[in-house]
Amino acid sequence: MRKRTISILFRLNEQENQIFRTQVALSGYSAQEYMRRRLIEDQVIKPRPAGEMAEIRRELSAIGNNVNQVARKVNSTGQVSVEDFQKVAQCLDNVWHLVKRL
Repeated sequence: MRKRTISILFRLNEQENQIFRTQVALSGYSAQEYMRRRLIEDQVIKPRPAGEMAEIRRELSAIGNNVNQVARKVNSTGQVSVEDFQKVAQCLDNVWHLVKRL
C-alpha cells in the first residue's frame, strides 16, 4: 500500500460531527477509510449488518460450501454419504434458529 502523506483538515459543527461519527460507526470503517470510499471511490456505504445478520450470512456461506462439497463428491464418485447430508441439514437448522430469534 502506498504511503499517504497529505493531510486535509475540515471543520464540522456538533450536529455534523455527530452525523459523521454515526455514519462511520455504522460502516465499520475507520474515519479515513470511510472518507476515501465515499469521496474518491464514490461508493455508497451500507451499514454493517447487525450481529444476527452477520451470523446468518456466515451460516449461509457454510451451507453453500457444504452443498458444493456434496456436489463434487456426487459428480466424482456417483455417491454421497449420510454424513454429508447431515452436515448440510445441521447448517440449515442453525440458520432457521437464527432467523427465528430475529
